[in-house]
Amino acid sequence: MAELSRLDKIKLEWAFDMRGGYVLDYSNRTFEDFFLETFQIEIYDEKYENDYSGSKANRIREFWKKENNYIVGKCIIELLDYSKAIGYSYNHLTENISPDLIEQCYKIGYRLRDEIGVAEVDAIKPIEDTRDYKLLSETIKNYILKDQPEAGLDRLHTYLVGYIRSLCVKHGIEYEKKESLNAIFGKYVKNLVKSKAIDSEMTVKILKFSISILDSFNYIRNNKSLAHDNEKIADYSESILIFNNINSLVKFIQVLEEKFDNEQITDEANILEDDLPF
Repeated sequence: MAELSRLDKIKLEWAFDMRGGYVLDYSNRTFEDFFLETFQIEIYDEKYENDYSGSKANRIREFWKKENNYIVGKCIIELLDYSKAIGYSYNHLTENISPDLIEQCYKIGYRLRDEIGVAEVDAIKPIEDTRDYKLLSETIKNYILKDQPEAGLDRLHTYLVGYIRSLCVKHGIEYEKKESLNAIFGKYVKNLVKSKAIDSEMTVKILKFSISILDSFNYIRNNKSLAHDNEKIADYSESILIFNNINSLVKFIQVLEEKFDNEQITDEANILEDDLPF
């Protein structure tokens, strides 16, 4: 259940023009599409019905009751962004909705969204433009959104193996499919050090220590996740810690690779410029 006070709810209902059972200018179809496309949630599921009616406004109210802080906060922000994009500024029971009210509602959304235990959620994105990798990244994000990190540990491991392998291919680093995650990552780190892509010695030490962490992640995947019929999986707090460490590592590597790509583009442009006859 999202941590919304009575005053929070009143502000949101005014901002989203919910008093007549509606939500902004959404039709039943576009309302359903919004939740499916943004959260993979079927808002017209009986889970979001109440004893009064199945209106869009009542379904949003049930959504606030049933879902966690992060997903409700993200929904609030998405709806506010949509409202601004279409220029929706009129509440049918009042004059124009004040910018101050909208700003207060944004603060509610940000407060809820930022209270999730897992950081750097957006670091988990498709490795390649294929259906399989899109489904994999969406599955991991869904476990985070539903506040079930322990259920997504094996998928996170699969994602990381695929991501590190793709980087090895990109940089011409040879590996065998039977090699473990930590072994492949060790080769990647060695290549980073060799190419002098990292400036500080501390960063090098952190990345080398991460090799040992990924070795432990192999154990978690095989013995403490839903990858196999294990008697006991990692608990919630441990899973949060694992997710945060892995996401932070992936985010750093993404920034590093983006920097590498930008430098390569610049070098290629300079070569082309040098070849010009004038």
